[in-house]
Amino acid sequence: MFAYSFMQRALIAIILLGIILPIIGLNMTTKRLSMIGDTLSHTSLCGIALGLAAGTMPTVWAIGVSIIAGIIIEIVRNHFKKYSELTLSIVMSTAVGVAGILTSKWASGNKIESYLFGSLITVQWDSIWIIIGVSIITILFNLIFYRTIMYTSYSESEARISGVPVKAMNLINTILVACVVAVASSIIGSLLVSSLLVIPVASSLQLCKSYKFTMLSSIIISLICGVSGLCISYPLSINTGGTIVLMATAILILSIIYKFILKSLFKSRALERSKSA
Repeated sequence: MFAYSFMQRALIAIILLGIILPIIGLNMTTKRLSMIGDTLSHTSLCGIALGLAAGTMPTVWAIGVSIIAGIIIEIVRNHFKKYSELTLSIVMSTAVGVAGILTSKWASGNKIESYLFGSLITVQWDSIWIIIGVSIITILFNLIFYRTIMYTSYSESEARISGVPVKAMNLINTILVACVVAVASSIIGSLLVSSLLVIPVASSLQLCKSYKFTMLSSIIISLICGVSGLCISYPLSINTGGTIVLMATAILILSIIYKFILKSLFKSRALERSKSA
């Protein structure tokens, strides 16, 4: 199957996204900001519709619109914390409404549908180069500011007292999330990409305790789901994004069962020791 050029492009995109999605997903999950990913994934759909209506690169438009939405969300989240959840709903609803109007008037409905759930055919080399650029920036940012990001993820108040520029870090991180979500929409789908931000991380949190090993294991899980989902979906002629998400969900269920079994064994051994003592 990888003799075809479109499958080669899809494999490259999935490997890159399989690395960077869990990286930014872990930061969002530990900060209890998982809904921002969902909001930005819907917002990217508005940018894609604008790009299709304008007849230019939809991915670039998706990145631009998502960045603007991310900045708005971050500003409101910092200044009006009581209304942060309301802002997410308003931004997401507005973006979906604009996308609906653009789709019905100017953009092709068939083309926009491929971005909803992802499509291998839509992944062109221009999108691959954009994904490579975003991946390099995301990885470098997280390597350079690894300790700072980890610190702000667990306790923003302590990080702020220690002199860490928390607002600036959060803004940059939100912009990176917007970029990653926008480029991921072309292959995984704007309605499914937020799942891969959270589910591999949720699986890793069942198995690991440290920030470092949680990140590494979530990347491994994401890559396994991405590559296996691609290989399974092609011969069966089913949607790739949906297959990847279901694979991730299956691993999450198995990790929960595994953790439950370990806890049960630990409790039973502790009871045996207490009885023998």
